[in-house]
Amino acid sequence: MEYSASRVLRGDPDNRRPTLACGDHRAGRFALRSTGLCKRPFRSLLRDADMVHIHFAVDAAGLLPALCRRRRPFVVSLHGHDVLSSDSTLRGRGYRGRTLLARREELIDRTSLFLCSSKYLRDEAISRGYPPSRTFVHYVGHSLGENDRAGEESPGPAKVLFVGRLVENKGVDLIVPVSQSLSAMGVDHRIDVVGAGPFLTELRRQISLAGAAVDVHEPMPQARVHALMRRAHLVIVPSRPIGSGESEALNLVALEAGAIGIPVVANATGGIPEVVMDGVTGLLADPTQPSDFLDKVTRVLSDGEMRSAMRGNGETLSHFSKKFRRSALMDFYERLL
Repeated sequence: MEYSASRVLRGDPDNRRPTLACGDHRAGRFALRSTGLCKRPFRSLLRDADMVHIHFAVDAAGLLPALCRRRRPFVVSLHGHDVLSSDSTLRGRGYRGRTLLARREELIDRTSLFLCSSKYLRDEAISRGYPPSRTFVHYVGHSLGENDRAGEESPGPAKVLFVGRLVENKGVDLIVPVSQSLSAMGVDHRIDVVGAGPFLTELRRQISLAGAAVDVHEPMPQARVHALMRRAHLVIVPSRPIGSGESEALNLVALEAGAIGIPVVANATGGIPEVVMDGVTGLLADPTQPSDFLDKVTRVLSDGEMRSAMRGNGETLSHFSKKFRRSALMDFYERLL
């Protein structure tokens, strides 16, 4: 659970009644225990809150009985899998997924506002029955500033970076072909992969068989990831939709790389085109054509002038800064209070 800082939203400036924000997947588990056993921390915070903001529909579904009893306005942020996953996929995710399926219609009816992490996700949510009049776009923000911008490229082999969960919809199976394609074109390079997941063993096997110039790192703190980004020549995001319905609602890695000033090559799927400006902060590839992705990677790494121009365009993503997004969020809160 995480709680937002106190902020004067109405009335006497000394009367700082906080908005209650429930974040990440742990919130759902805590909420389910809270509604059954009336754990004091959640119950007392809910009683004192003017409104509640919950991240992920699966967590909101778990909290729904308590929210309805307290009759507070509440906001639900939708981030992707809670909207895009098929019903069969949700059933396979255990109690929390089944709870969302059982309460989804009531959740849609009772929620004051739904905030989607991209225009793409809003369109998908509306197509699945979420109300257009109460469903809005609120982008995830980045905390990067001027001091985080990348400087001049370092000499030596081209440094390529992939950051993400090692799962099917992240396009992990394209990492080794990227290295093979670059080697075939005579491009001296090294690919750093930061992440973990069910495809890790298979990725290591592919790297070994191909003798690919790929190094795999365990997940690391955000500051270290940003340091790797600043040293990179290119960040790759080969994500693509899969049969379960999962797709990229946005992609924070692509957003942060662009804000730092590192060119991005990404598949044009889901909400990714909203954070990768084609030809400005990176290049977009056809997600149905792996060869197009490989060609775009080679094109960027072979054109120093293009990379230099893209490295100077991070300011075009300033509207994704957390300061800007926080102000927009407060505007949504004010509507309800």
